[in-house]
Amino acid sequence: MGFDPEDVPIIPAFGKNSKSMIQIMAEIERLRLRLVLWEGLDMMVKNPNNPYEVAEMLSGLSGHCEDGLTVLGTVGVAKLKPHEMYDNPRQLVAGSSVWERCTSSNFIIRALNPKDIGDARRLLYVSLKNAPSFSLEGRFDDNGMLVFDDYERRQHGAMLALNIGKAASGGTRPS
Repeated sequence: MGFDPEDVPIIPAFGKNSKSMIQIMAEIERLRLRLVLWEGLDMMVKNPNNPYEVAEMLSGLSGHCEDGLTVLGTVGVAKLKPHEMYDNPRQLVAGSSVWERCTSSNFIIRALNPKDIGDARRLLYVSLKNAPSFSLEGRFDDNGMLVFDDYERRQHGAMLALNIGKAASGGTRPS
């Protein structure tokens, strides 16, 4: 991504380095970080399907965000059969619906053609709570970096998303 690895602090928090949410937040504050990529944010609750646990954790995290922290958290994605498609990409977030309800932005990346593993194209759904959502087409470059079209090409991404939805509409739509 162009970063010098020495400039990117890493907070190990899994396995032998296991840390609680409180310990991770204390380390974030000690390092005075303002932007955090949190891999496996859904693993910070015992049951990601429990709306009360998820809401409590996200509420605490939101308090830190009110003080200037931005968190990009990754969570699991619902598994669907090839012919299934949700009407709203925000519903792809696995677990309780609180995950998408209590966050302001959801970025969902899916293969454009999941039946062809050699197809490097991806579709990025950007689901925003306080602004119009959009989608962009992306692809892996020769260095393995996933690169998306400019925002100005979001109309093209919208057409791709619409075509994926139409292709799936003949199948079962999860509720």
